[in-house]
Amino acid sequence: MVAYTYYPRDPRVRREAETLTRMGRQVSIVCARDEGERPRDTVAGVSVRRVPIRIRRGGLVRYLYQYVAFLLLAGAALRGLRRQEGVAAIHAHSLPDLIAFVGLRDRLLGRPLVLDLHEAMPEIFAARFPHSRFGRRLAEVAEKISCLVATRVIVVNETIRELLIARGVPSDRLLVVYNSPDLAAADRATTAPRATPSGRLRLVYAGTIDKERDLATLLRAIAALRKTKPVALELYGPGPAEYRAYLEGLVDGLGLRDSVRFGGVLPPSQVLAHLAEADVGVVTYERNPITEVGLPNKVFEFVVLDKPLVLPDLRAMRRAFHGAALFYQPGNPGDLAAKILAAAASGPDAGRMRERARLVYEAATWDVQAQRLASVYATAARD
Repeated sequence: MVAYTYYPRDPRVRREAETLTRMGRQVSIVCARDEGERPRDTVAGVSVRRVPIRIRRGGLVRYLYQYVAFLLLAGAALRGLRRQEGVAAIHAHSLPDLIAFVGLRDRLLGRPLVLDLHEAMPEIFAARFPHSRFGRRLAEVAEKISCLVATRVIVVNETIRELLIARGVPSDRLLVVYNSPDLAAADRATTAPRATPSGRLRLVYAGTIDKERDLATLLRAIAALRKTKPVALELYGPGPAEYRAYLEGLVDGLGLRDSVRFGGVLPPSQVLAHLAEADVGVVTYERNPITEVGLPNKVFEFVVLDKPLVLPDLRAMRRAFHGAALFYQPGNPGDLAAKILAAAASGPDAGRMRERARLVYEAATWDVQAQRLASVYATAARD
């Protein structure tokens, strides 16, 4: 596997690598190296090789520099793996889509090359650089040629699959493997909940703390909720320091210091345990081209924990969870506050929505996705 990310922090990469390892495959991953990480490691049976590059946000030039540097370093690491251990298949995790080309030599030699699209790069480009039409067009070209180079292409939901088909990628190359959590881990997460003050509505956010997550709207919704009900919000996760400082200033400005607490970055093993303490599963996003087609793992985590859902009214989320969640208009704190209150109220409608969400999840459990992942290699090896 080759992935422009940190391992084992990326949940999708880790879940797929460990799943293939349990299926009896020897998995090595080439990835970026953050401060304090070792160049070589072994995590749950997965051999990890980290190349000396750190991932930082920035403008277009920084993204291009980091992508090119990583591809060169990853290519060199992959050559070492070929010499020392041999390579039977390449599994390239995008972004960037052109990461597929690190496995071009193996593809030409008849080995399977799987491209795993975690997101839709043209939509990301449109969201980050909305005034660059030429850049988005280049991203579409890169996406298409990368998909055509690969033996198989994995995507995270049906909405992105349909986008790729519309852009000319053959449908028989595409397979959906959803981001869905481990149900056994959820069972462990609910064993020791903390006590909650009587009558207080508790909300928990655990994920990246950045502008795209619409967290400012969530804080303003908390301010509105406090007028009718005691409420507590806990936020955990990494993110740009300047955005966190903005949120902390907003908390002070809204007078929410007794209602909002910022925690640190949670280890993956503790995320579900903290989410289990929420009364409502709230997932917030701003509206932009990439969030319209995203279906985050966080939604499935709340379903596994049997929490009533409040989701942004965005294309992919409404498609997957229509009738299973309450939807708020992104950027509208009053609407978000009203939907949170409605979701927290017990009643037959809330029960039916949770049951419907459970049915959606059961069709997307990781046991099912693991078999899809295995089928990718079974069919690719025959081609």
